[in-house]
Amino acid sequence: MQAPAPQRTAPTYDPADLAEQVELSPEKRLRILELYGRLETVSHYELLGVPEGAEKKQIKAAYYALAPEFHPDTYFRKQLGTYKPKIEALFNRITVAHDVLTTKDKRAEYDAYLIQSRVNQQMSALIEGAPADLARVASVVDATARIVASEPPPPMPPPPAASPGAGPGQPPAKKSSPNVPAISEKERRELLARKLGGALRRPSSMTMQAVRPPGQVSPPQIPPDRPSESGPSPAGPSPAGPSPAGPSPESARAAEVLKTRYDSARAEAARVQIERYVSLGRGALERKDFASAANAYRIAASLAPDDETLQKSCTDIQRLAAAALAEGYLKQAQYEENHERWEDAALSYVKVCAGRPDDASPHERAAFTMLKAGSNTRRAVEFARRAVELAPENAEVRLTLARAYAIVGLERSANGELTRAAELAKADPKIRELISQTRDQIRQGKPI
Repeated sequence: MQAPAPQRTAPTYDPADLAEQVELSPEKRLRILELYGRLETVSHYELLGVPEGAEKKQIKAAYYALAPEFHPDTYFRKQLGTYKPKIEALFNRITVAHDVLTTKDKRAEYDAYLIQSRVNQQMSALIEGAPADLARVASVVDATARIVASEPPPPMPPPPAASPGAGPGQPPAKKSSPNVPAISEKERRELLARKLGGALRRPSSMTMQAVRPPGQVSPPQIPPDRPSESGPSPAGPSPAGPSPAGPSPESARAAEVLKTRYDSARAEAARVQIERYVSLGRGALERKDFASAANAYRIAASLAPDDETLQKSCTDIQRLAAAALAEGYLKQAQYEENHERWEDAALSYVKVCAGRPDDASPHERAAFTMLKAGSNTRRAVEFARRAVELAPENAEVRLTLARAYAIVGLERSANGELTRAAELAKADPKIRELISQTRDQIRQGKPI
């Protein structure tokens, strides 16, 4: 049985490695490089190509089908170049996968680790995905407000009938001012588009005609390519009339009405969304789903930045979510450290520190696993220093900082921390032995 085919679209290896002069077929080189590139991301089940509910017999069959392909004896006396350590790593990992999945206690522990790591990923995705949700909900609120604001207002009641004349003892009827024609639906929508899209533009000719004083006759419109029947004017072309200076009072009034309607509609749409997401957040809290609750409250709070009560609730729930996520990553990190997966453990401990910024223990473990991985020693120094700040009387924390100093070449600082650690660990023979070993390694120039 073969390992599963790669799921990634981008290569997980350097294509130049395929050109290395080794005694392997091109197909075998590609298979080794692809599987080795995925070694740190696939589970034991995926590596062996079996489902997670596979029985022991099925797991053994998969192992015995796959192991010979990468067994060192298969490549005895062959020139393998850089492929040799890759083949050895693959065989070792396949062997570990078989050992873990065919041992009851180890498999139960590994399955719990897989579940915890997936829960952590889901929680992180919820929290980190909030900005996209914020933009989506804000878009919904804005779109709802635009739709509501563009609907025609309810019809106004008809005005009372005008009296034909003043009766006895009544004051004479006032002259009625000429009625200004109402703005048509088309014009109202044009005004809405101008208002929502930017500044008002010059009113259309229809609008200008609608607000022209009664009795004024529009001048005849002559097409530009058609001469007048009376011929050209002897006085020459008439001077152009003054262009309108801006929107008419009626247009400005209509635009202001539309803006008021839009603002009111937007406030109502925001209120509806706030209530919805607060309700979702409360439900998530009852289920102890702190990541979903934090996501929901963050969205609600973004729609009400001046609501101090809601902002405080959002902050408190964010802390709960961070603490819950830190607890999950702590379990993941401990499993990875126990199985000497140093890089994975370091990443997990860093995430624990994000949720527990004032806890010395995860900071010290983050520094320790970084030093073991050898990936980022200067960052290890930063985490070790933070651990010492939080727990200055802890000898183990100072020992880790001493090791970090020694690895980056700060020998004097390393010896100073070892001296302080020895003073704090007078009653702890185990720590004192580690301090002595570290001193010897520094003095002899050996790897820490």
